[in-house]
Amino acid sequence: MSLQDLFEMINISEMTGATGFIVALILVLMTIIQIAPIKINPWDFLLGWIGDRLNSHIIKKVDSLDAKLTEHVEESRDSSIKRKRARILQFVEDGMGGKRYTKEAFDFMIMECDEYEEYIKKYNRKNGVIEASIKEIRRRYSDHIHNADFADLSEMGLQDQLNQNQK
Repeated sequence: MSLQDLFEMINISEMTGATGFIVALILVLMTIIQIAPIKINPWDFLLGWIGDRLNSHIIKKVDSLDAKLTEHVEESRDSSIKRKRARILQFVEDGMGGKRYTKEAFDFMIMECDEYEEYIKKYNRKNGVIEASIKEIRRRYSDHIHNADFADLSEMGLQDQLNQNQK
């Protein structure tokens, strides 16, 4: 579209006085600036500004939902890590009370310990008492590996349950 076509499209004589001329001049200038290889794009700016005004209530709601979601994710993560901590402490307490565990139970607990320690490191939290419990789990795991004396399913009475469930 040439400038001549644009001027023909905008019939300045139909517009009232100086206002019409100014509006036509602004439209022409905005089109020229947008076509030029300059990074300024007044149409995008103008339409973006109008869009922001029209959608301001939606933007506020989305921001509010984002804040609530962030809070929920943090609470969920904290709750999950508290459950891991409780499982680790219970595992050590039961083991100190004489309960024996299978290799699979130890493998799972080592994984829980790794995830707990990763969380502590990533979010710069304090570990405290559980550090000693994790060391105890790793020490006992190493001892059981060395002695090859993990509990097995028959020793725990679970093999009979598995056989009955398979029938």
